[in-house]
Amino acid sequence: MNSPDHFIKTEHDETLKLLVDRIKSIAQRNKLGFTFDLSTKEIFKKEKGYIIAFQATQNKFDNEGIKFCIRHALKHQKLIGGWHDPQNFLYYFDSVMYVEDKEEAIRLGRENKQISIFDFETSEGLFL
Repeated sequence: MNSPDHFIKTEHDETLKLLVDRIKSIAQRNKLGFTFDLSTKEIFKKEKGYIIAFQATQNKFDNEGIKFCIRHALKHQKLIGGWHDPQNFLYYFDSVMYVEDKEEAIRLGRENKQISIFDFETSEGLFL
């Protein structure tokens, strides 16, 4: 007989699998990149502001990496970012944060050892 903890774990695992599948599907449709809001289950879009990846979730590109990013994001801003690297053909996933202030975004990007951050206003990366 299964314990209540078994059912909770099974339900959690299934929810995580569904989220991974959803994020991979979004990545296939958004080759240049995306930001996904785990709270709303929708693409996260703003007219201004910046997206910065957390250093803790760098170099994640498979199902286990996406799960790691989801777990991290759920403890922070509940945002997942994805982008395709044309040099190595890998699609990377990160737990990311959103801030409106440019100076704060640059500071956080440097603290998290990022090469660039995403600028919603220009829809381009801002190299640090």
